[in-house]
Amino acid sequence: MGKKGKRQYKAPSTMEEYPYPSRYGSHGSMVVENNEGEPWIVCKDGKGYYVTSRTHLDSGLMDPYRLTTAKFRKAMILKHCPDLAPKDWEV
Repeated sequence: MGKKGKRQYKAPSTMEEYPYPSRYGSHGSMVVENNEGEPWIVCKDGKGYYVTSRTHLDSGLMDPYRLTTAKFRKAMILKHCPDLAPKDWEV
């Protein structure tokens, strides 16, 4: 029991569920474009599209390409998959 007049911690009744298998890794369910024979694949998460290596997919580890800045994501998409880039992005 806490002290009189002090608020007690109350657990939230509803926890928001994360829509992806994990917060930091890349998974097969996130793949958008998968060209066989190429080392890079395109995935999509809550921040948008990003390009990652096949070795990071379903590895159980953090994917460094998923946690990059928007500027780096944009540069990687323009370099590896320019057809996915919006028209207003510079090539």
